[in-house]
Amino acid sequence: MTKNCLDFIHLFRCAIHNSAPDAEFEPDIEAIKTLADRHNAWPLIFMVLKDVYKDSDPCANWADYRNKFFFQCVKNMQHMYGLRKILAAFDKAGIPYAILKGESLAELYPHPECRISSDIDLFVYPADEARAVDVLLQNGVTVEPRIPHAHHCDCKSNACGKIELHIKWQGDLQNDILYNSKMEPSEAFIQTSTEALGKFCTIGVNDGLYFHFAHLMTHFIGGGFGIRLISDFLLYVRKNKDNIDEAAFRSFAKELGYSKFIDTLFGIGVKYLGFNTGNFFDFAYDEEAVDMLMADCLSGGAFGHAEAGRIDTHDAYLKERADDFAAYHANYRRENIKEKLSFSLKNLKHRYHYLRKSILLLPIAYVHHVTFILSRIAAKLFKKKRVISSATPMHENAQKRQVLFDKLELKQKR
Repeated sequence: MTKNCLDFIHLFRCAIHNSAPDAEFEPDIEAIKTLADRHNAWPLIFMVLKDVYKDSDPCANWADYRNKFFFQCVKNMQHMYGLRKILAAFDKAGIPYAILKGESLAELYPHPECRISSDIDLFVYPADEARAVDVLLQNGVTVEPRIPHAHHCDCKSNACGKIELHIKWQGDLQNDILYNSKMEPSEAFIQTSTEALGKFCTIGVNDGLYFHFAHLMTHFIGGGFGIRLISDFLLYVRKNKDNIDEAAFRSFAKELGYSKFIDTLFGIGVKYLGFNTGNFFDFAYDEEAVDMLMADCLSGGAFGHAEAGRIDTHDAYLKERADDFAAYHANYRRENIKEKLSFSLKNLKHRYHYLRKSILLLPIAYVHHVTFILSRIAAKLFKKKRVISSATPMHENAQKRQVLFDKLELKQKR
């Protein structure tokens, strides 16, 4: 592991524990900034560096880096202010909701204002989806239709930025193959509060453990995760350890074949991120697996976007867990297409929100939908097909990750 990577880890460890760097610490600020951006962690890292370089600029671009920090923080505060209004509208409409990540995790950090999310994850029960969409539309939020079998729809607000409206924790395909369809809420929402957002609801303590683990795991399999996803999970376990049903979680992990992966995450916490063994459940870790997973995290960055070819691991792994994955995947696609192209009133209202205001707009919706179908046909004709086949050569980065998957003992049939 390079000195820059080790320095980045050292600074991140200081950020999540509110500690100062070693006295002789001399990082390459430009390299650290690049790594921090790759992991969506610059505000956290900056809070440590600004105390080290109080009276000096450690690099030529320091003023620009400082300004970016302030811009991100101010933008986040604006989003929280806008979110307050939306949550108040949900309360007024009597729609139960839960913030899944974001502010519910920010309070685990010494400087909550520096754990800045790129979006807002808002969960409602499936039965409340239509009403929730109506409330968002009434509050100036643009809502994209949810793809069938997807767990959320994408929304955009000038006041809040990007919002993901969830009705499930995972998409149907991932929930079925990766989690044996076990990723569903089982506890009542709980109320909490933060300085930035005020009072709001989030999911229960045990539900939170399963959700945050699945969020991390799905991204790891899909391409990779950043260091902040690891710290989110570890900080959550440390805070809630005494209130978590450890036996149930361990049984869940064993059934799915994820026990060594979880222990390796705890090992990263102890070896690299300044936690102690008492912060987690009883565990033992393979040091080589810890080093390999940490290296994979650093090279891939947030969601694995820093390296090409990682998505190949996702398809290969799902095929390992489900022998009939190709047929399984094709069936999901057929169902999605059938539902998206349907002329049912339910689908048209879901896709074209103006139809919610008046049924008299139905002829316009029909024309709109025909245009949509023709555009999809045209796009399909020119789009390069993604083939899921054992004959398709795997990218070298994915091959490297396959070795890591073997080390973590993840190859287990569902």
